[in-house]
Amino acid sequence: MMLSELYYFFFLPGNLPRTFVIAGMLLAVSIACLGFLRLCCCSDDDHTPREMEGLDQVECPKGHALRAFIVPNQTFNCDGCDRKVPAGCAMHGCRPCKHDLCESCVSKRLEALQTDQADSEEANEA
Repeated sequence: MMLSELYYFFFLPGNLPRTFVIAGMLLAVSIACLGFLRLCCCSDDDHTPREMEGLDQVECPKGHALRAFIVPNQTFNCDGCDRKVPAGCAMHGCRPCKHDLCESCVSKRLEALQTDQADSEEANEA
């Protein structure tokens, strides 16, 4: 098919409705694929931010609070589990220390902190 035939197939005034339908279908499929990939690749656990109360208690090794961010490219690894994190996924990191944790490692550290707090409260009561 020649380039001019391809142009007329999509952009003649009578063919524009077909073009918009095809473009809409391609957009819907690409959004669905991205959502599916994010569900499959980004998190081992199904923790939502609402379930992760006390996130400000999780710190880097030097004691700085971790801040949530979206991974911008494929170069980020989790410093907790050494797993490569795909672009578009959420991570928590300390920019001055360049210390990054995936959501799974943050939730594990948060659970450990909450367990330690519960143990210390029980020890204080006894």
